[in-house]
Amino acid sequence: MSYEKLSTKDRIAAVKRLEAASKRIGARRSVVTAALASILGEFAFTVPFGDDAHAYVNGLGGEYERKREAVMLTEDEVSDADAKSEPKTRLERIPRDARHPKLEPELYGAAWANKKIGSLIIPCGVCLIVGPGGVGKTPIAHALAGANVDEYGIVRVGEPLSGYTSSDMTAARSLGQALAAHSDVVLDSIKDLLSSGGSAMKSGLSRNALRIISQWSTLACDLGTTLYIPVNPSTRDDEVQKMLAEIARSNATMTLDHKGGDTWGYSIRRGEGLKREEGQMCVTWKDGEARLSTRADQSSTPGEDGGISFSSDVKASVMARTIKRMAHTDDETQVN
Repeated sequence: MSYEKLSTKDRIAAVKRLEAASKRIGARRSVVTAALASILGEFAFTVPFGDDAHAYVNGLGGEYERKREAVMLTEDEVSDADAKSEPKTRLERIPRDARHPKLEPELYGAAWANKKIGSLIIPCGVCLIVGPGGVGKTPIAHALAGANVDEYGIVRVGEPLSGYTSSDMTAARSLGQALAAHSDVVLDSIKDLLSSGGSAMKSGLSRNALRIISQWSTLACDLGTTLYIPVNPSTRDDEVQKMLAEIARSNATMTLDHKGGDTWGYSIRRGEGLKREEGQMCVTWKDGEARLSTRADQSSTPGEDGGISFSSDVKASVMARTIKRMAHTDDETQVN
């Protein structure tokens, strides 16, 4: 339910709760983990992917088997069904944005805190990593997902590589399984989704893709999970890059925008009506290890001093394949 009655006094209290939620590391995920364990094989939530694919997920993260239910048919419908020898039943109807009651958020408008990397709090929702090809978006997604956790999920879609799927339905089911099982999930990649459904804008993103990304972000916030998604613009044009970054800011809780070299700008939404957190991040790589340093003031120059180092948790063989795919990288954006 999205409707809520809110008085002025209530709003002041709600803002304080939203600010607190944005700092409570892992609080939402702990609630969701307990809820999913109690839901077990029942319907839990739905996941969209592509133009029309929707996965119905049970509390175990598997596919929810919708039951057939009897329906009242009109006389014409009964005759038509008899003529076709069809059963007078239909699949259980579940709204495409439905959640199990135990997964309904206790605080509307929240961007719950997922985890803290150094001084940077990563919000639940979607983290879009925007930049041209070859600047290290996928390794950064893995590094952020793997920081401070024993394991994270990865859903492989749309690339011409072994183990990737081109099926929207398989992708939706896999994403549902990953969201149920992990607080951090890498979704690589959504390049085919970006132009799906027509109405493509100059940035190369379709309006349908933006709607789905927003749905994912809402779902991930509700589930206490962060989805890390590398995004390529359809061109290296600087104006398109800026446009895509701005669009991403409006459809995700966190955006990393490549500024050149090892420098990335970040924008983080902390909750409904709360001020965004803006800054810059410097990411350097060596032997699969990420070196991260941040500055909240965008006028500052990021550097190694005071940086936060964390393991990317990406196997050397995987990292080597990723870097090989970046063979066309320009000198100023070379991944070390």
